Amino acid sequence: MLVEKNAPFPYWFFVLLLAAIGVSLWAWVSYIERQRQQAVANCLSSQVHAQPELQGDPDKIEEIATLCNTQCIRGELTGCQ
Repeated sequence: MLVEKNAPFPYWFFVLLLAAIGVSLWAWVSYIERQRQQAVANCLSSQVHAQPELQGDPDKIEEIATLCNTQCIRGELTGCQ
C-alpha cells in the first residue's frame, strides 16, 4: 500500500461537521420555540376557558396573551424554562 506523503487536507470533513452542527442547532432552537408557543397557547386557552365572557373581547384576549407571554419569559409556565 502506497501512502501519499502530502495528502490533501480533508476540508470537506469540516464543511460536513459545520453543516451538522448548524442543522442540530436549528433543530434544537425549533424544538424550544415550539415548546414556548405551546405553553403560551395552553396558558391563553385556560384563561379564556376560565372566563368565558372574554371570548368576544379581542382587547382582553390580547392582554391575556401578553400576560401569558410575560409569564413564559419569566419561566413561570411549564415548558418555558
